[in-house]
Amino acid sequence: WPQFLGRVKADKSHGYRDRLELLSIIRKLFVKTPRFANMTTEERKAIAGMDSKIAKDAKWFGSMMGVGYFQQAVNSNNVHLSDALDCIPMTGPVTKAHFDAFIEEYRKAFPNGRDGIGTSSRLLALKRPDYFVCVDSKNRDRLTEEFKIRKTGMDYERYWEEIVERLIDTP
Repeated sequence: WPQFLGRVKADKSHGYRDRLELLSIIRKLFVKTPRFANMTTEERKAIAGMDSKIAKDAKWFGSMMGVGYFQQAVNSNNVHLSDALDCIPMTGPVTKAHFDAFIEEYRKAFPNGRDGIGTSSRLLALKRPDYFVCVDSKNRDRLTEEFKIRKTGMDYERYWEEIVERLIDTP
């Protein structure tokens, strides 16, 4: 981890300090308004990785600008996104049961499919960056290389087992 953190901090093009600032903004949003459904559209968009007046770099940790069904769910304030996020505690341990409840509820926001690891992990990573990391098309190759895991076929189960559990087990 010290070597990995050193590489992260030294990376001039990926805004280490800007990312920390975004996480701070999002944390304050969740403290002020714990329920995603009760946030303003601009606040929800910032958390979801869409252009937002709340944060200039809301797309750090995964831009979701090209994900139409997800954008629609965020803009229409689909209650299942909020209910899913409510399954993840703001503090304390996050368990597999919390994660499974999140996924079960998250999928309800997309009854015709189109849910996925990119959008779900974005929401998880912004609510609990100490447990989750966004996995999207921009970082998948590097992330799977760092974690030494297979690039293809990332699903919810693999995400928990191969990424989250390893983060939990790391000092």
